[in-house]
Amino acid sequence: MKVIVFLLLFTSFLFTPQIFSQDFAVGVKLSTLGGGIEAVRSFSPNINARLGFSLFSLSFDGGVSSEDDYKFNAKLGLLTIAALADYFPFERGL
Repeated sequence: MKVIVFLLLFTSFLFTPQIFSQDFAVGVKLSTLGGGIEAVRSFSPNINARLGFSLFSLSFDGGVSSEDDYKFNAKLGLLTIAALADYFPFERGL
């Protein structure tokens, strides 16, 4: 089940076009921090502001066979919220 969810998220990342208007864009991203959404607003040709968030969760049960002397449960949950500013000092890049 988790593999199916991962594949759906991954393919939606590959095939989801970003929505563009003159000064605004929204995109879906997949990174080491998990899957997320990012919005970009352009204030001038040299300055952009980005807001986004990412979510990731993982759980693992170990030592579940009868031969193991121990049992454990591990859970990891990440929530990342980003507020970034981009400055482009040159009009055509480097």
